[in-house]
Amino acid sequence: MTPIKPMLASPMKKVTITNWTDWAVEEKFDGHRLIVYVNRDYDVQAYARPRGDGRMIERELAPGLREQLAKLPDGVYDGELIGGETSTDVSRLDLRDSLTFVVFDILQLGEHSCVGRVYSERRQLLETMFSRVDVDSAVVRLADSFRFHNETTFNAFVKGVWKRGGEGAILKRRTSMYHAGKRNGDWLKKKRQEHASLTIIGFEATKGTVMNRGPFAKVRLRDDDGNVTSCKTRDDYELDQFRSQYAATKYGKDHPLYIEGAPHPAIGRRLVIEFQQRTRDGGYRGPVLWDRWEDE
Repeated sequence: MTPIKPMLASPMKKVTITNWTDWAVEEKFDGHRLIVYVNRDYDVQAYARPRGDGRMIERELAPGLREQLAKLPDGVYDGELIGGETSTDVSRLDLRDSLTFVVFDILQLGEHSCVGRVYSERRQLLETMFSRVDVDSAVVRLADSFRFHNETTFNAFVKGVWKRGGEGAILKRRTSMYHAGKRNGDWLKKKRQEHASLTIIGFEATKGTVMNRGPFAKVRLRDDDGNVTSCKTRDDYELDQFRSQYAATKYGKDHPLYIEGAPHPAIGRRLVIEFQQRTRDGGYRGPVLWDRWEDE
């Protein structure tokens, strides 16, 4: 069996919404995305979302969670495994028996595929199902779905999620079908973003071969407390600047951009990054994004 890959959401900041009632709003959870298969012949199987190599990885579930999931009708479900305060807590063995699986979509019911149905129909199936099954809501529950009429009420909802430490919101077009493994703009995400100014300490070269962005593909950064992170160089313009500045230092004083004594002129410059939140050990949870130069 080849597991279905989850549908993906695009950043909301790239989209202007004109009719808010065309969209359903759900909380965006900070856990591990799972595709769960429930089948009376094969019990319950769960697969984690794709990683760098595109594979779906089977995830072992606690017995209590498997027991509650087995109460659902045979089918394939999309949702988030949550627990603790951060997404990393979901992997902690000491919290294994206290995790909750939040269901927010159905991809198959019995032998019938649901991916060709629109969101509103899939949602109605889930609401009907959860009204009839006797599951422990502390272990398996259906995600809430809201309808907002304007941006003001949506923003109030998101701020409420952030205030209690949540990650943000997902908007789903009510007429959208389920596009497995795709990011097509029918699902949008709005997450908390924070900013910090860090110092450039070096660069990271491209690791892949499909799109080679060269030796300055990423910048290495260090904050004032010594925590180190990295982020992708913003665009081709900044890449060209890094290359030309490197050429200036490499080829000597005759080059018009030569700066004496600098291994690279960008080393030591302050860059403002955008990120989601800090980790317990002082790191930066991402994605960590290039925002702007501090001195510009």
